[in-house]
Amino acid sequence: MKKLHWTFISLVFLGLILGTAGLIIRHVRKGSSEPAGADSAGGPVAKVKVVPIKQTKIEETLTAYGTVIASPGSPQTYSVPSECRVLKVHVTQGQAFKADTLLMEVDPGPEAKLQLKQARNERDAAEKQAKIIKSKLDMKLATNQELIEAEQRFQAARMLVENLEQRGLGSTHLIRSESAGIVSQIKGEPGQIVPAGEMLLEIIGENQINVRLGIESEDMEHIQEGQPVSLLSVNGKEDSAVVGHISQISREVNPETRLVYVYVTPASGSKLFLNDYIRGTIAIASSVALVVPRASVLPEGSNHILYTVENGRAIKHVVEIGLENEQSFQVIGKDLHDGQSAVVVGNSELEDGTSVIVESGQ
Repeated sequence: MKKLHWTFISLVFLGLILGTAGLIIRHVRKGSSEPAGADSAGGPVAKVKVVPIKQTKIEETLTAYGTVIASPGSPQTYSVPSECRVLKVHVTQGQAFKADTLLMEVDPGPEAKLQLKQARNERDAAEKQAKIIKSKLDMKLATNQELIEAEQRFQAARMLVENLEQRGLGSTHLIRSESAGIVSQIKGEPGQIVPAGEMLLEIIGENQINVRLGIESEDMEHIQEGQPVSLLSVNGKEDSAVVGHISQISREVNPETRLVYVYVTPASGSKLFLNDYIRGTIAIASSVALVVPRASVLPEGSNHILYTVENGRAIKHVVEIGLENEQSFQVIGKDLHDGQSAVVVGNSELEDGTSVIVESGQ
């Protein structure tokens, strides 16, 4: 009996040990099955990055694109009053030059040379004829009327030659700039015969350039003369932007582009390049308000939402959008204030009350 008693006690003790071990194993397995990013209540934990909400100035801007052109009515053209042949072009299109720069050399064309030669022959013949008539008159072989007609013919031929020579038909013509400027067009090429009066080249003054921007007609209510515009070459660096002011507003819609043209005069010395493609930024409204990066605001149905972080949890805010630009939004909402931490990365994974860990580098 004693042996059976001890055997029973041993079995009970072994059962207690095995039961305790089973509980420990189940607890360990249950703990290992919980997600790694869980909080003390068993909910998920999201990793986010935040930026401070700032009470600062925000400008709503309008962006338009256009081209650098010569100011309306400003180009100066060079031509000669008679047919000519281009000998040499000393500048290139788009080149800036100083005052009294040699731009082009031209020579009289074949027809112009022939015209001058014929005029000189007529002058010489008329002069010779007048002398003969005068000699005959001295010998009583001609009348005074004949001498007057001969002298008139000579004077007319002589004046024609002088006129042609003054127009450059008798020598090479050097075209020089009267002031500093930029070559906007070159029509004449070396060896080319150019008709009388036709343009050889066109120049504009250094500060006689405009930027022509195309703006949607529905945005024209925000545009007025004198408004400042930030001008930047599409291929340029941000720090190379120059300031200009709207000088002229077109009153028609271009039938091809369906845009309204606005002309901007850049500041003196801007050094913009003719025909360059330009981005113009126009501030159309400004305000001091709560401002956040665009990435921190999310759409939710017909509303916009924003998450802030407080005591390790995400707080959801329904906000209204005020002014906006390419980088930022003005946000309007209850319980928002300067200095709050707005979630800018990871906000699409959040719900109101989600536990969050703020990653460094915000």
